[in-house]
Amino acid sequence: MSDIILKINDLKVNYGGIEAVKGISFDVPKGEIVTLIGANGAGKSSTLRSIAGLVKPRSGSIEFEGENITGKSPNYIVSKGITLVPEGRRIFPDLAVAENLRIGAYLRKDDLSDDIKWVYELFPRLKER
Repeated sequence: MSDIILKINDLKVNYGGIEAVKGISFDVPKGEIVTLIGANGAGKSSTLRSIAGLVKPRSGSIEFEGENITGKSPNYIVSKGITLVPEGRRIFPDLAVAENLRIGAYLRKDDLSDDIKWVYELFPRLKER
C-alpha cells in the first residue's frame, strides 16, 4: 500500500445543470492534514459530501486506502472510517454532550472512555456542559 490514504482524481459534481466541482484532483498522504480553501460556492462542501458518499459524483474517482469508493453508500464509507463532521450547531440538540460524542462513534465496539477523556482535555468547555 502506498503512503497515500485518500486520492481524488478529476472529481466532477453536478446538482442538476449546475456544475459545483469542475475536476478537482488531490492526494492526502498518511499522517498529513490537507485543507480545502476557497470562496463560497467554490465546491469545497460538494467535494467533501462526495467523499462521504452523500452526493454521487458525475465523474472522477475517490480512492481510500487503495479502494475505489466512488459512489459507495454513506454507510459503507463510514464503516471504512470516513465521516463528515457538520459545521456549526448541526448536532443533536436534545442529547447531552456525552451522548453526542458517543453517537459520533456508534460503529466502534471498543471502550470509548479514554477517547472521551481526551476530547474533554482538548475541549474543556465540553466537559463543563
